[in-house]
Amino acid sequence: MNAVIVTVLLLLLSPADQEPEIVLKPRWGIALGLALVLWIATTAGLPWLMTKHVRHIYGNKSAGHSGTNIRWGEEANWRVSPNLRGVPHR
Repeated sequence: MNAVIVTVLLLLLSPADQEPEIVLKPRWGIALGLALVLWIATTAGLPWLMTKHVRHIYGNKSAGHSGTNIRWGEEANWRVSPNLRGVPHR
């Protein structure tokens, strides 16, 4: 019953000449574009930044207990010590 009374009062006593507020629609294009740019910058920059920090802290040294593992270049493992078939295991 209270809801009916409040509804009647609002309809009868509210000013009719009041203009409704204009609500702007959100600009999703700008927000999505900014999110995409930040995502690309993060995915491209974070691995580089982490590698830079690790190299700064530990240097470019091997761990000592592990061997040097170079995959590409003149001193790559497969060039320096290739796996030979038929040769006894070292």
